Amino acid sequence: EEAIPTPFHHIKLLIPKWWSLKKETEWQKIYYRADTRYDWFARLNLIKKNNKKLEELLDDYLKNEEIVFDTEAIVETNPKHLFKDSSMENIQLALRVEGKATEKVINRLYLDIYLFQYKNDAYFFISRSSVLNGIVEGPFFEEMIYLAQGS
Repeated sequence: EEAIPTPFHHIKLLIPKWWSLKKETEWQKIYYRADTRYDWFARLNLIKKNNKKLEELLDDYLKNEEIVFDTEAIVETNPKHLFKDSSMENIQLALRVEGKATEKVINRLYLDIYLFQYKNDAYFFISRSSVLNGIVEGPFFEEMIYLAQGS
């Protein structure tokens, strides 16, 4: 209810007011919790004129970061379930992966990753936390995506 409407290229996001902006460039925004010691951040990226499949973008990220999801991770590919607003109906491709993972063989993580194609661009949103902190900000991250509005 108190979220801050925040434009990010073709879409408008409702950012929780307690998230602090750590970094902002033309193609990326990184949020974190400055008011707590939670091991969490959200990274929002836009990839202009994306020519790769969403699965390839995800595979590249996981390979580069040396991340392996646990077998019980949730995978969703129906964009109609990911967004509430009718302005997001023209999204034909979407991919979401959520669950526990291991980074570089030793570091345990909780990740919620959304990728979606909007017009000719790809959005790549990641919520990353320790396993214990994943339940804290994860629902707010999911709600931010669900309530996104397109232009």
